[in-house]
Parts: sequence; C-alpha cells; structure tokens
Amino acid sequence: MLSRYLKLVWCSFLLSMQLSLTAAQGQTPPLHVYLTWQGEDTSHQIVVNFHTQGKKGGASKVYYDEASKNGDLKQYTFKAEGGFKEITGLVDRHFHEVQLNNLSPGKEYYFIVGDDVNGFSEERKFKTLPLDGPLRIAQGGDIGISESSIKMSRQVASYSPDVIVLGGDLVYAVGTVANIGKWDEWFSMLEKNLITPDGRTIPLIVAVGNHDVSVGEFSPLFSYFFPQGGATYFDRKLGKNTVLFVLDSGHIASYHGAQLTWLQQALKKHSDAKNKIAVYHVPLYPSFRPYILSLPARRAWLGLFDAFHLNVAFEHHDHAFKRTHPLRDGKKVSEAEGTIYLGDGAWGKPPRRVHTRAWYLKKASSTNHFWLVDLNDSSAEYKAISIDGKVIDHFSLNF
Repeated sequence: MLSRYLKLVWCSFLLSMQLSLTAAQGQTPPLHVYLTWQGEDTSHQIVVNFHTQGKKGGASKVYYDEASKNGDLKQYTFKAEGGFKEITGLVDRHFHEVQLNNLSPGKEYYFIVGDDVNGFSEERKFKTLPLDGPLRIAQGGDIGISESSIKMSRQVASYSPDVIVLGGDLVYAVGTVANIGKWDEWFSMLEKNLITPDGRTIPLIVAVGNHDVSVGEFSPLFSYFFPQGGATYFDRKLGKNTVLFVLDSGHIASYHGAQLTWLQQALKKHSDAKNKIAVYHVPLYPSFRPYILSLPARRAWLGLFDAFHLNVAFEHHDHAFKRTHPLRDGKKVSEAEGTIYLGDGAWGKPPRRVHTRAWYLKKASSTNHFWLVDLNDSSAEYKAISIDGKVIDHFSLNF
C-alpha cells in the first residue's frame, strides 16, 4: 500500500511539474485524451474527448488523417471543431468534445487535439468499428486505481480490442469536484496502459455505477466526462448484427419512468438484431450479495429481456467472476431460449467470496478478470481472462 501511495504521489508531482513548465511557456497542452460516441453509429463517427487546464481556450479542434503526419497540424487533411464546458467548482478545468463524422468503417485514423490558446497534443491513432467481419470487445468494471487495475488494463490492451465496454465504478471517487485528483490519476492510468501493442487508443462505452455518483445528488464529474449523447442509458450498434444496450441501475436514472419507456422502445426498434447485449452495474443475478436485493431490477427489466430475447447481459458490482445458466422467466432454459448473465465486475478491485450454491449460477469464483468477446457474422465467442492472462471460462453462442 505504501509503495502504491508513493507512486501515485510521484505521478501527481510529475504531472504538476509538467503543467507548471508548459504554463510558464504560455501553453498547457490537453490532458486525458479519450474516445467515445454520442450516437448508435460506431462505424462512421467517433467523439474525441479531452481536458484542458489553465486558460480558457478557443474552439476545440481535432486534426486527423488516414496517414501519420507526426503532429504537424498543417499537414492533416481533415479538421473538426467542437465545444467545451467549464466544470462548475473547478476554475481552471475545461472538458472538450469534438465529433468526427463521415469516417470509413474499420479504418485507422491519426489525430491531434487541442486549441489555439492551450496548444495541441501529441499524435495518436484510433480505428473505427467495422460494419462487417470480426469485431472484438473487451468488457469489465469495478476498476479503481491500484496495481491490479494497471496490470489488468495492460492485459486487456494486449488483446487489441476494437472497443472497451465498462460497467461502472470507474474511479471510486463519487461525483464531487473535490475528488478531481483521483479522476486525473485514473485517466492517466488508462492513457498509459489501455493502448494496443501497435499504439492505438481504444474507444470506450461506459455505464454508470454507484461509486461514480454522489449519494442523493446529481453526479457532476461522471456526467461531464462521459456525456455519451446526454443520458446514462443509450444503445450502440457494434458491427452488422449486434446492438448493445447500456443501462443505469438506479444511480442517476430510475429503473422505471423515462428509462424503462426508452428500453422498451429501443428493444422494439432493434428487435430484428440477431445479437442483443446489455451492460449495467448492479446484477439481477448476484454472485455475492443476497438475491432479494436485486428484486427491483428484476421486476423492471426481466420481462423486457425475456420478451425481446436478450442474448447476454454483463453485470458488475459484486467483484467476482460468474456465468449463469441460460435463464428465462426465472428458470433455467436452453441457450436458444434464455439470457446468460455474466459478471460480476472484478477488473481491479479485490474479489469477494461467492455463494456458489445459488441455483442460477453455472460457474462462479473469487477471481479478477475481464470478458473478451469475439463477434462474427453468426456467432460470438466469450472468454473470461484472469489478471495473469489465463482463460478461466469459455463458451460460444450462435445467433
């Protein structure tokens, strides 16, 4: 613990020294460059997010191209502009969001971000999601800031996923601006370690968790940093046959009301999709907590999951590994009839003891892991991979 603390202090010191030096030179370059989406199209669009600290800048800009230009902004073929927000309670921090449109599916792009006042970042690259053919997802949650978080992040990146889906409890800093330092540490950890072996920045799709919000109030930092179109529930198309439904398990949006209406409409809209996946934080079928605690979620969502045949649901919150039997109407059924619930959020947090005798659990253990999903035109291969790179579970689904 002392070693980790000293490392975090040293990293914070180096960051502050870098910012002081660049500020003395008249510019403070962007912080925390990461990628998300605002809408369901993940093959022709992407959103570039970044922070600046110091002077209020001008228009947020992204210069990009299909070939590397080594950071020379005059050489990039394309440019996009966006806006920035001042973060209430932080006098010198701004959040920037720039959407890139009309991109080619499955294509790599090189880019730099910044503004004319604060300067620009080093060059990075990303890849849009393909419309056809294979697509790889890495999925996990309950991350935190620790040696385990770092090791797991490197493990995830080593598989070169096309997209990372996070199931909440990112930083364990709730939503208040007083904890901005922890968010800085977390973003810096991801920027350094969630990079593919060939140097690609991996886009994120993020669900909200209970430790991402402030108890009894709106969550300013999570909502600033991951607007993702404006709500904490939304859908994303992943390739030709898969739709991902991102849900809020009562942290900012209620299980009922507007979210439930939206979920019914979204499932109906995508009823012809061959492969339907959901991701949210609190499990409907927990591996650690008492089954009764998830009753409100099951009452709200299970009927819709069953009616529209959700294939898989990613759950979190319990800090353990689990795979359920295929389930429908609260009973074990065949894979063709039911939904498989995977979880339970153990990216970086210490795993908890599981209750392995629960009737719905097919497999469960106290193991840090993430899920790797390889999507093809008519099937999906699921692997649970431990922090040491071992495959601890493996199954396939046809659709």
